[in-house]
Amino acid sequence: MADSPESGAVLERSPDSGQSSLDALFFVVIALFLGVFTKHVLAWTKIPFTALLLVWGVLLGIGSETYTKHWKFIGTGIAFWEDIEPNFFLALLLPLILYGAAITMHWHTLRRCLLQVLLLAFPGVVVGAALTAVFAKYAFPYDWSWLESLLFGSMLSATDPVAVIALLHEVGAERNLRTVIEGESLFNDGSAYVLFLLFLNALRGDALTGKSVVKQLCQLALGGPAVGIAFGMVMVVWLRFIYNLDVVEITMTIVAAYGSFIVANEILGVSGVLAVLILGIWMAAFGSHHISRQVQRPLKIVWEELEFIANTLIFILAGVIIAGNVYLSQHSSSSPVTIRGREYGYAFLLWIVLLAIRCVVFLVCYPVLKYTGYSITLRQAAVMVWAGLRGAVGLALSMFLLFDGRVSDRSFRLLAFFFMGMIAAITILVQGTTTSWLLEALGMTRRLSAKRTFLNNVMQQIEQHGETHAKTVKHSNLLGAPNWKDITSLASLNAKQLLTRYESVANIKRPFPHWDPSDVEQEASHKHITAQTKTAQVRQETRARLLRAVQQTYEDVFERAQIVPGHMYQLNSTADQALDHTDQPLCDWTYLQQKLHLPHWLRVLFRFHKLPFMARLCRQQLFQYLQDCASVMVAFHYAHTDAAHSMLHFDLHMGEHASHPEPNADQPNHTRSSIDGGHKAPQQIIQEIIQESRGQLRLVEEQLKALRSAYPEVMASIRTRQVAQEMLLAKEAHIHELRSSGLMDEAEVEEVIHLIERQKKRLHFAGSLLRVQPATSELRQLTAFHGLSDQELAKVPLGFSEPYFNPKSPKPKNTALLYYLTMLVRLRLPLHGCCF
Repeated sequence: MADSPESGAVLERSPDSGQSSLDALFFVVIALFLGVFTKHVLAWTKIPFTALLLVWGVLLGIGSETYTKHWKFIGTGIAFWEDIEPNFFLALLLPLILYGAAITMHWHTLRRCLLQVLLLAFPGVVVGAALTAVFAKYAFPYDWSWLESLLFGSMLSATDPVAVIALLHEVGAERNLRTVIEGESLFNDGSAYVLFLLFLNALRGDALTGKSVVKQLCQLALGGPAVGIAFGMVMVVWLRFIYNLDVVEITMTIVAAYGSFIVANEILGVSGVLAVLILGIWMAAFGSHHISRQVQRPLKIVWEELEFIANTLIFILAGVIIAGNVYLSQHSSSSPVTIRGREYGYAFLLWIVLLAIRCVVFLVCYPVLKYTGYSITLRQAAVMVWAGLRGAVGLALSMFLLFDGRVSDRSFRLLAFFFMGMIAAITILVQGTTTSWLLEALGMTRRLSAKRTFLNNVMQQIEQHGETHAKTVKHSNLLGAPNWKDITSLASLNAKQLLTRYESVANIKRPFPHWDPSDVEQEASHKHITAQTKTAQVRQETRARLLRAVQQTYEDVFERAQIVPGHMYQLNSTADQALDHTDQPLCDWTYLQQKLHLPHWLRVLFRFHKLPFMARLCRQQLFQYLQDCASVMVAFHYAHTDAAHSMLHFDLHMGEHASHPEPNADQPNHTRSSIDGGHKAPQQIIQEIIQESRGQLRLVEEQLKALRSAYPEVMASIRTRQVAQEMLLAKEAHIHELRSSGLMDEAEVEEVIHLIERQKKRLHFAGSLLRVQPATSELRQLTAFHGLSDQELAKVPLGFSEPYFNPKSPKPKNTALLYYLTMLVRLRLPLHGCCF
């Protein structure tokens, strides 16, 4: 390898640079093939996916140095990637990994865990990097300088718990635990990258004084997020003007990810990693619902694929370079260092020390972790310590260091890369494969029996639905009757295997952790589950499931374009807040009311309504605000009604076995399906939660009725939009039915679908459909004016224009009757702060 890749052209092993580029592309094809093969054929193994990629890379590297070094395709292709320019390497792969991970974060959970995440990601990374540098300085026999040791420590601080996160998803671990681990990893990458750049620049010759350190840290750590937020805001605004253009919207996200990294890293000199990270979180929080409905699923698939490609290339390339350099160090006299058994021993010792350092960091931070956000228990902290794997970002930084000939000497760069690769391999192979055993030993793979009860009944209803369908299957005149014994074995689901993860009441021996709405486990002093505790758990689980059903209905309403992204954000966030408090009666309407209060800026605007042209603007803003409130309330009412209807027809039994006898109709209700022999029956709990939901619905109905009475044009505009959208969706569905029947060919279908899409786009950007009624129309709605003709009604004085904008203003004497009547119509709306 060339010692200074930045000083000249790429080292080519083929006389033709174009052929070398094609060989590099061929290597990418081979790497992706191995990734697909591993993901599909080797999925049955318990070895993490990234660990197998490293193994493939090592095998390719050994083959490259021994058999295929001068082969036209494989050897020269590997050589091209080994000598790639380091900045291009980071810019090519890091944005895909970081943005793809950031956009999957659950914003509500991350916001509540933010203090915990930032504590581990910034002070924790600084402490971890410093302690690792101390170990490297005094334990390694390589006489590294402090700057080299600190650069090495910062590089090892970037964690990548992708294997652990996948396992936590598989075993159904708590969302808050997954969010803290994943959030810590993402912000770790950002803070580790900032430290890495700081010490990298110092090794390149920049002065490292106290003032310069503070200046660089502020520039890197604050400038990067600012760039990410700026790109995110532009993206959200731009997406508002795009409708169902999948290629445009998906390409915009890719351009934003790469653009933010390049602008931050190369143009402004700030942290590109933090820029992409904050951009992804911003889009997850505020931009995801601005993506068109039909584009959301393709966008998710594209980013999963891009993240898969980036991870595959990094891990296989790391394995190739590790194997190649180890081989050269042992078989080439020109190698600056020889990798012997001693280095492998130091790598193993380094892994032990990194675990110890992570334990120290968590012990220091544990008081804050326990009493902030979602409280972290000791068991969860143990899992988080073990989840500190090293992976893609650390490997990318180590390869960047290896490729950069301006940093220190080649022996340091080669050893740093070797140790980084070994730590990544050990953590993934050891910690990644044993996390499931740790979770099992800590009792974190078994969930509460309340969840077992719900899942048990769901599985029964699924089986009953299948049996009911089988009974409706008619005898086929062509094929005859099926073999029902084979059907039973082929179509029956193995519910027992699924239910083993959920702890039974009778089998719990350890102290039982208290359960709350977001699956937060807290240490409890209970030695066994009493009937009252089980009742409370079932009640909380019922509230949680109803709220999740409500959120799913919000998604359906949003999919049908009956609410806008801002409404979706409000509704989802209030449901998330209620999920944090399922130990209390349903309270999402309380949180939603707080979001529907009249904005302060609108109150200020009304003070200037007497100025020229301001009355019309005030009226437009008022009606737009009322329309937004009404749309949100209608969606809330529909979602709770639908969720309560589904819950009402859910036949819940509290037994612990997979099957239950049919209840006897003559048996008294209080003896059916009791909980551990006493207290509230499950159906009574469901009815109780449904009544809580209906209590909220009554409050919403009062508001909507008052709004319809005082502002009928607001409700009419909402209903107009709804019906128009439903008609277009019905026409679109009918066209697809005609295509399926063969009555329309593809060309005709595309033409008609294009017409429908054009109308849907027109409706999407139509703005307000309000038709404000004149004062005479409002008066006709009152009983006292029903019999008046138009001529008689015209005699009512109309001496003022917009009396309802300021109900406290002096009342004109000659228009007192109309003023009071208008006040009666327009201001009898009790919106608890929503209006004046």
